[in-house]
Amino acid sequence: MNATGPWHPFLNQALAEHRHLHEQVCDVLHLLEAEATSAEQFDRIIARVRAVEEWLQEHFAREEEGGCLEEAISRAPAFAAQAAALHREHAQFVLMIDRVARHAQEARDWRKRWSELRAEFQKFAQKLHAHEQAENELLGRAFNVAVV
Repeated sequence: MNATGPWHPFLNQALAEHRHLHEQVCDVLHLLEAEATSAEQFDRIIARVRAVEEWLQEHFAREEEGGCLEEAISRAPAFAAQAAALHREHAQFVLMIDRVARHAQEARDWRKRWSELRAEFQKFAQKLHAHEQAENELLGRAFNVAVV
């Protein structure tokens, strides 16, 4: 979706970042669905999880510096409390993905950790998806547009 209006760059940027984040998370999930074949493959997946973590930190920093949510609140102050609650969740997601990657890196038996990493990352992905969906819904209501 491409929004139009004086605020469209804010909204389009936020939605593009959410799509990119979703794609990165789905890539890791897809890699984890494959059968475990080697310690090297496991290490590459951990590196991808760390790359998602790094991008997530940058994404959250951009959101917290201002931009789309701030613009949305200026247009619809009634959403300020919800936006603040969403911002507070950011640190939890960074800690969660760090914990997932750290546990995998500390594993002695990568074969055993494969299924554990898959389950932990799936749980992280579900919670993150719900968070990003809540942000998209807030943005849609604040800017009075349909966000898909």
